[in-house]
Amino acid sequence: MHEGWIFIILFLCALGAIATFLYMGYKREAERQTTIRLAVDKGQELTAEVVASLVPKKRIGLTGLNLGMPFVGLGLAFVIFGYGINEPEAQWGGVFPLFVGLGFIASWYIGRKVV
Repeated sequence: MHEGWIFIILFLCALGAIATFLYMGYKREAERQTTIRLAVDKGQELTAEVVASLVPKKRIGLTGLNLGMPFVGLGLAFVIFGYGINEPEAQWGGVFPLFVGLGFIASWYIGRKVV
């Protein structure tokens, strides 16, 4: 297999995962709108509690800790892998994601202390 195909397949898999995530969100919202529309067409009264139960709960979102831990893990994996095969370039390739992850974790820690 040609080396270029690996990157193309990797890109297509990532694109497929993102498209699936977006489509599922669209589908969930469409089902919610259909449910509300059917209830209104049947003449049911929509109280605030009913509408609130149909609206998805707000997610907290990505925090620095949620973003930082995968970066730290990826960076440590590259550093350990580079050390295992005795390849300095691979070790230094892991330092960047390691420090990015540590930066995210530090921002989460500082933001938590302020609030």
